[in-house]
Amino acid sequence: MYQPYPGGNNPYARRPPAPPSVQTAVKFMYAGAALSLVSTVVSLTAVRGIKRAFEQSSMPVTAGQVNEIVGVTVGVLVVIGLIGAGLWLWLAWFCLRGRNWARITGTVLFALSTLNALGSLGFSGLGLARLDGLFGWLIGLCAVIYLWRPDSTAFFKAPPT
Repeated sequence: MYQPYPGGNNPYARRPPAPPSVQTAVKFMYAGAALSLVSTVVSLTAVRGIKRAFEQSSMPVTAGQVNEIVGVTVGVLVVIGLIGAGLWLWLAWFCLRGRNWARITGTVLFALSTLNALGSLGFSGLGLARLDGLFGWLIGLCAVIYLWRPDSTAFFKAPPT
């Protein structure tokens, strides 16, 4: 008769449900994903202005070059927006499952976001883009705070039961 090693990994064991603090952090992550998608759509509306600026500039740019620049810009904006939303959702999914590496990864990404925000303080830019960045940073801050609360830490460190 087979008896598993005491304290060993049981592939059929279930982790207890996530505590309210982790669930709140995940809601913030969902909000971050939604903000990423909305930001992408808003950025795509600005592409028309970029095209108009190229057409009115004194630079010798052909219509084909303008269309190529616009196409590349749209592609980059969509890819970045989808990657951003995907990262938020990916981390939320694994945090709900109690994966400590996801909590750490989210914290590292938030730290990188903070460094990026601090590095861009001296630059002037579009007010809407700065506001979007601030909202994204605040959402990340709230998620990280909730992920590192004591009940969250207990959830992430607890073995599956």
